[in-house]
Amino acid sequence: MINIPEHYRTGRTIALKTVVSGIKKPADKKKLKSCLKSVCLTHQIQGETLPSFVDDRYRYEVIQFLDVQLDTMKKTESAATILHKLFKPPCIIQFHDSVQGAVSFADKRLSRQDDQEIVLEEQVVTPARPLSFFQDSASLWGRTMDFNTMVNISSKRGFYLEAMTKAFICGYPSLYSRMPEFLHTPVWYNSATVHVLFEKLETLRRLTLQKDKATQTKDKVALNQQMKSVMQALENMLMPFLNEQPS
Repeated sequence: MINIPEHYRTGRTIALKTVVSGIKKPADKKKLKSCLKSVCLTHQIQGETLPSFVDDRYRYEVIQFLDVQLDTMKKTESAATILHKLFKPPCIIQFHDSVQGAVSFADKRLSRQDDQEIVLEEQVVTPARPLSFFQDSASLWGRTMDFNTMVNISSKRGFYLEAMTKAFICGYPSLYSRMPEFLHTPVWYNSATVHVLFEKLETLRRLTLQKDKATQTKDKVALNQQMKSVMQALENMLMPFLNEQPS
C-alpha cells in the first residue's frame, strides 16, 4: 500500500531472534529461520480515528504493516502463513527479496476454543512482481492500493477487507475478465458483501489452479462447470451496481 499517512509510521526493526522465538512449532521455526533476512514494523494503525471492530469472533483494534525481506520469493506463501499466525493483529505484509515483491493479507478470527489463539479465515499472497510494480502510482496497483483511495472507513475490519480484496483483484487481474469492474462500484462500503465477493474470487482462483493441474478430461470439464457457476454468481453481484450508474 502506498501513501500511508506519516502519523502511522513506526519504522521499528524487529530482531530476528525475537520473531523466531515466538513461533511454537519447531518445523515452522526451522522454515522461517531458513529464509528470513529482516522484519520491520513500518506502520501501525491504532486509535479510533479509524474505529476498531471487536465482537465475539474478530478483534480489529490495530492494523500492522510489516516489511519482510526473504532470501527468495519462492518461500513467500509458507512464510506468510507463519507470520500471520505469529502476529495477532491483522497485518499487511510486504515481502521482498532483492528483485521481486509480493503482498499478503489474512482475515483473522479468534479461536472458539481459546480466544488467545488466532485462526486464519482467508489469506492472500499476491503473485511476485518486480519491486517497481508496487511503487508505480500510475499502475492499477498504485491507483487502487493508495491509502487515500480506500472508502470503507466505518471500521478497521471494513478497511482491511476492502484492501485485501482490492489487492487480490490487482494481483490476479486476468482471473475473471470482469473482475476489475468491481473496483469502480460502491460494493466497498458494505463489509459483508465485500467478504462474500472475496470468498467467490478465492474459490475461482482455487478452481483455476485445480483445472490447470487436472490430467483427466472429465475432471477438467467438471471444474470448468464449477468455474462458470462462480463467474455467473460474480456477474450477478456486479450487475446491480452497473445498473445504478448513470448512462
